Amino acid sequence: MSFKLGITGGIGTGKSAVVADFKELGAAVLSADDVAREVMAAGSPVLAQLRKTFGPQVIAPNGGVNRGVLGQLIFADPAKRQQLNQIVQPLIRSKFEDELTQLAAQHAFVVCEVPLLFEEHYENLFDAVLVVEAPAGVQQERVMSRDGLTRVAAERRIASQMPLADKLERADYAINTDGPEQLRQIQVQQLMNHLAEN
Repeated sequence: MSFKLGITGGIGTGKSAVVADFKELGAAVLSADDVAREVMAAGSPVLAQLRKTFGPQVIAPNGGVNRGVLGQLIFADPAKRQQLNQIVQPLIRSKFEDELTQLAAQHAFVVCEVPLLFEEHYENLFDAVLVVEAPAGVQQERVMSRDGLTRVAAERRIASQMPLADKLERADYAINTDGPEQLRQIQVQQLMNHLAEN
């Protein structure tokens, strides 16, 4: 019987680092963002729909989706973000569930990174949900340095998401990444030990 842990949090809170820590400890890992990339890969039928809805500029020269252009469009306009989700989320959900089922059949502990876990109602797929948190200022700095965004653009992306406080209220567990890497790793190790015992 496999234990399935869903991991979410805000942009720049350190979700990927926490997932990497779990992987290091032997957990199988699945990322909703990776599944989304597969769904929107070059040659995918969904790209024609994205081009029709958002214009040819959202298709990159290699035939895949231009994530930078698409990101600018959807983070600036909630209606466009909703349109995108209506097109791609059902496909992502279906593929994600298939891959989760396969992993759970082969591994005792599966960790899934799902940025829109609560927004897209993925929580029923997991035995527990972990929210990764960091102060707003830390989130901004990380998003600015990682994505090359201005402070205003970073703030807009953070503001476009479900508030972190709301996610924390609905979480079974939380890990704060505002500190040394070692402290984060200790929190992950402790949580994995706790879940293994129960």
